Amino acid sequence: MNSFRHLLIVCAAVATALLTFSSVAAAVDASAPRQVTLQVYDIGLTLVGELRSITAQAGESDVFVRQLPTQLDPASVSVTPTAGGALLDVLEQRFEYDLSDANRLLRRYLGRTLSVGSSSNAREGRLVGLPAWREPPFPSKPLVLAQPDGALVSFYSPLDAGRIAFPGAAKVIYDEPTLVWRARIPAEGMQTIRLGYVMDGLSWQAVYDVVLEPGARLARLSGRIGLQNMSGGSFSNATVVLLETERGRLGGDPENPVEIFPSRYSYGSPQPRDERTIASLIPLQTHSLGQKVTLGDGDSVFLPLASVAQLPVSRVYVYDGVRFDRFQRNRRNDWSYGTEYHTTVDTYLEFENKENVGLGLNLPPGRLSLFQRADDDSVELLGSDTLSAVQSGASGQLRVGPARGLRGERERTGYAEVRPLHEYEESFEIRLFNDSDQTAAIRVVEHLYRWPEFEIVKADADYQSTGPQSIEFQVELKAGGRKTIHYTVRYRW
Repeated sequence: MNSFRHLLIVCAAVATALLTFSSVAAAVDASAPRQVTLQVYDIGLTLVGELRSITAQAGESDVFVRQLPTQLDPASVSVTPTAGGALLDVLEQRFEYDLSDANRLLRRYLGRTLSVGSSSNAREGRLVGLPAWREPPFPSKPLVLAQPDGALVSFYSPLDAGRIAFPGAAKVIYDEPTLVWRARIPAEGMQTIRLGYVMDGLSWQAVYDVVLEPGARLARLSGRIGLQNMSGGSFSNATVVLLETERGRLGGDPENPVEIFPSRYSYGSPQPRDERTIASLIPLQTHSLGQKVTLGDGDSVFLPLASVAQLPVSRVYVYDGVRFDRFQRNRRNDWSYGTEYHTTVDTYLEFENKENVGLGLNLPPGRLSLFQRADDDSVELLGSDTLSAVQSGASGQLRVGPARGLRGERERTGYAEVRPLHEYEESFEIRLFNDSDQTAAIRVVEHLYRWPEFEIVKADADYQSTGPQSIEFQVELKAGGRKTIHYTVRYRW
C-alpha cells in the first residue's frame, strides 16, 4: 500500500503542475467564506455556517464553491437566503476533489493520453483500462494504455507504472474540494446566501490544571480548550461554540463500537437497540469561546477558558462503597447484584463555581492535572483525573485519592420479595472506621440502582437525595471512632 500512496503523491504533484482550469459556459465562482461559525460537537462532528456571495445573470448557471474541507459531508449541505434575499434554487449538486485518490484522477483521463513510467522508459498512450491494483497474492486489474499502432501496454502494479504524467487539460481538474451546483439564479446581480454543512475532523477537549497551595485551603485553577483540526480545511476568524451532548457523555463510537453498551427500547421501536445509538445529539450544554479563532488544517490550538489565582477549596471525604463484580443478568431481581463492596474512602477537594470566586461559567468535562505547591515554592504532581461538567452556581469536586486512616464496609443484610416479580425490599449496613488522629466528616453515597421507582422505608440516620437514584448520609467521626448506618429500600415495578 505504501507504493500506492507514493503514486498518489506523484499524481497529485504532476497534475497540479501541468493542468489549468478550463472555462465553463455560464460559470460563476462563489466568494470566499465570511462570518464563519463552527458548532463543534463532542462526538467529532461540526456544523459549519458561513456567508457567501454570488454575482451572476438571472437564469441557470454552474456555481463553484471552493475553500471547503475535504471531510465535508455532501448530503448535509444546505443553502438558505439571508434576510430579504432571494432563494437560490440548487437543481443539482456534486462534490468534486480529484486529488483525493489516484483512481479518481485517472478516471478523469479515461480515453485520453497519459505518459506512464520514468523519463528514461516512459510509455505514452490512450488510457483504455483503469487499474485495480492489489497486494500479492491477489490478482490485480492493470492500467492499460493503447499505443498509436494498436498495441496495448499493461501495468500490473504501482511499481510497474512509476511516475504518471497528465499532459493537456481537456477537462477541469478539481485540485481542491469544490461544490459544483447547477443552480437557478433568481435575479441579476449579487446574491448573498447562508451556506451550512456538517464535517468530520474537528474535535475539542477541556484541560484543567489545579495547583493546591500550602495549607490546602486555596488553589490556582486554569482551564483551556484544545481544538484539533484534521478536517482538511482552514477557517479564518471563526466564531466557535462547543456542544456537549447525551451521546458524547455516553462515550464511544456507535459506528465502530469497542465495547458493548446496554440495550433498551426507544419509543416506536419493536426491538431494543444499543443505548449509544438512541442517545440524542441535542446539546445539553453549550460553551462559547470568548474570541475569534483561526484554524489551519492540521492545527492544534489551546485557548483560555478560565483562570483563578486564589480559588477557595475545602477537603471532603466520600465513601461510595458499592462494586459490580458479578455478571449482570437482570438488574431488577438478580439477588446478587450490587452485593460486592470496596473499603476505600476517597478524598475530594470541593469548590464553588460562582462569580464571587472568579468563575461563574459552565465548565465542560475534561482532563485534570492536580499539583501540590510546597513551602519552598516547588510543585509536585499529585495525579491526573477527569473533572465532570460543573454548571455555573454548582459545586465541583476534584478527586485527590484515598484518605489515610479512613475506611468503610458495606454489607447487604436483607433481600425479600414483598410481591413476587413486582416489589422487593433490600437492606444494607454501612460501617465506617476512623483510624486517623483527626475528626473527619464523611459523606456516604448510596446508589438505588435496581429501579427508578423506590422508597426508603427505614433508615437510622438522616439522609438527603443527591440525584435521581442517589442518597447521601453525613457522618462525623472522631479520631478512633466507629459508626454504623442501616437503611432499607423498597423497589416497585
